[in-house]
Amino acid sequence: MLKFENISQGNSFFQFINKYWYGNYESNDRPLHRLCSLLRKMGVQSAIIEKLNAEDYILIKEEKLALERYFDHTIDVEIFRLSFCNKKISSEEELKLIDSTNSFLANAIIFNFKIKDKWDSFIFNMHSKNEAQNDRLRKRSYLGSPSKSLHI
Repeated sequence: MLKFENISQGNSFFQFINKYWYGNYESNDRPLHRLCSLLRKMGVQSAIIEKLNAEDYILIKEEKLALERYFDHTIDVEIFRLSFCNKKISSEEELKLIDSTNSFLANAIIFNFKIKDKWDSFIFNMHSKNEAQNDRLRKRSYLGSPSKSLHI
């Protein structure tokens, strides 16, 4: 299920980031804040939030397994793909109507993981405007089932 948020000028990126970045100040959310600052200069209007299931994406599943090996402990994960658009979008119907070639500015995959009751976060993947124009990021990617790989 998709969620749409108005993040146009006048809306707080700090509040927006806190919803999807679970790590505390030690996990260094500055790169995400920098991305949001650049998006503001590019005229961002909306964010499309997609919660990803780690089991549906090979690279995310591999990252989860690598973290579990590193920490020698099972972890819980919550992963979000944040796609940023220069149009105001509040529904899947509106998403179908936009020109995806010129509307998507960037996206980022936020990987949140919990180990021993403490959340940490990092940016797993990020694409700029040119990369965001590929088929995986276009509106049809949101309407179909997830792919088994993370070639976005």
